[in-house]
Amino acid sequence: MGRITAYIIHNDIIELLKKNISVFNKTALSVRFVKKRKGRKLIFQ
Repeated sequence: MGRITAYIIHNDIIELLKKNISVFNKTALSVRFVKKRKGRKLIFQ
């Protein structure tokens, strides 16, 4: 039982990481996109 539980928890952690990474990638892409559109004007001041 212990191994199966650990395996399930491991999979849950991997899924969470994948979601976080995808969110991070989307954020990075949108930031890059905005930077390209605005040119040298920085949003973060």
